Amino acid sequence: MAMNNKSGSRSKQIDAKYLAIRERIKDKKMVIEHISIELMIVGPLTKGMPPFKFKDHVERMRLGSTL
Repeated sequence: MAMNNKSGSRSKQIDAKYLAIRERIKDKKMVIEHISIELMIVGPLTKGMPPFKFKDHVERMRLGSTL
């Protein structure tokens, strides 16, 4: 919905703040960018992962590595 102007029955309930985001994208004030799952620093907060990946995420969040 943010990238195209299509509207369907499921999108009729969308709140005004989401429509405002679409307008900002149209006016080129905001850009939506894909981020690889490996680069998302909130990964350890949402799922389990191997210790070496967890340590990498802790360092990216600048929480220090005392593990």
